Amino acid sequence: MKTNPNYTVMKKLFTLFAMALFALLLTPATTEASHMAGVDITYEYTGTPNTYLVRLKFYRDCDGISAPTQVTICWSSSTLGLSGTQVAPNVATTPVPNTPCVTATPTCPGGLGDIEEYIYETTITLPQPATDWVFSWYDCCRNGAITTLQPNGMYNSCTLDNVIAPTNSSPYFLNLAYTRFCVGNQFFYDQGAVDVDGDSLVFSLVSAEDGNGTCPSAPFPNTYIAPYSPTNPLASSIPITINSSTGIINFIPSIVQVAVICVLVREYRNGLLIGQVKRDIQINIVPTCNIFIPTINGNVLTNGNGNLVANCNDYSVTIPFSVAYQCASAVPSDFRVINPLGIPNPLVSVTPVNCANGQSDSLTVTFLNPLTVGETYLWVKRGFDGNTLLSECGSEIPEFVDTVRILVTDNSLWSPTQDTLGCLFNSFSVTLADSIYCLSVCRWF
Repeated sequence: MKTNPNYTVMKKLFTLFAMALFALLLTPATTEASHMAGVDITYEYTGTPNTYLVRLKFYRDCDGISAPTQVTICWSSSTLGLSGTQVAPNVATTPVPNTPCVTATPTCPGGLGDIEEYIYETTITLPQPATDWVFSWYDCCRNGAITTLQPNGMYNSCTLDNVIAPTNSSPYFLNLAYTRFCVGNQFFYDQGAVDVDGDSLVFSLVSAEDGNGTCPSAPFPNTYIAPYSPTNPLASSIPITINSSTGIINFIPSIVQVAVICVLVREYRNGLLIGQVKRDIQINIVPTCNIFIPTINGNVLTNGNGNLVANCNDYSVTIPFSVAYQCASAVPSDFRVINPLGIPNPLVSVTPVNCANGQSDSLTVTFLNPLTVGETYLWVKRGFDGNTLLSECGSEIPEFVDTVRILVTDNSLWSPTQDTLGCLFNSFSVTLADSIYCLSVCRWF
């Protein structure tokens, strides 16, 4: 019996179609949201009672689908049983430049970076004061490239108690919510937020969240893939920590992966919690970083025939850098100092100057003892934190390579003064305006 050729061809086509359909059904539905790389929501009091400018910052992967032209913000209070939604249009779009630590081909329009920051804003007037107002947003689904979470959605929110603090504006983040790090280098990732009202801020690592798309939403934690968790969000060769006062996250990536970090910032006034904001961050860990080593400006180095000039009795000097360092990597034990007599003069503090995005190009160092006339030498060594100063890319200054010469001159003038004493006395005291060397005083007969 002969088989109909047309039947055979149709059978093969049907089989291929069925296999393709089956494979498609098994593929996680993450393509539509492969653009979501980070988000946070903040608010600003407008000056009108119960009225706030709500701002959502959304980070889009330029390899994914287009970002929406507008988003929907939900406002709700469970104690009042009130809720509603308001549309926030896109008001600004900015490509985020690629970090110099990683060589990557830009994918965003215009050839700058591979992530775009979208800002959405709307003014919301709440019906009345409440202790538990929530501004929230939800979308589905997260980037399918994430290796630390089960495929799921992204929910973000911020809260407001405008009974205690009716004119409060939320904290807001200074630094970008997306970045890349590399395996084996140490990083101090600065999630520093500022508050225009001067309230106290407390930082912590919390669970990334999912939602159900309703208003009010019923958020629930994303599912982490073991061994990852909210406080252990990525593979690190040291325990991951966050400074509760500064928001600086310290880690050393140990494997290539795509992870998610969620940072909560609680806002306190007079000891009372009045609000909080949260940032959801996608973290890309790559195999290696380009090498950029923090460098002290050559004009102040011994081998550059330069120096820093200070005055006698100064307790601090500022050292300029030609290649920036990570602010949080600088500690007093990173330096050794010898005074003109060859005696150590330890540092009691180091203060980064105008730290921005976790980096600075100058450092103020403060000595235990005042500077004295002559040449004081300062050089870098590995401190008690296990490193010297680290660059943005996690590379450290080699120990003992650069020496800073601090030239101290004494321009003070002694002016004679006089006082009156009685005829009979065994001793008298002299109070000096400036410090002197004890051994420079002798008795005259």
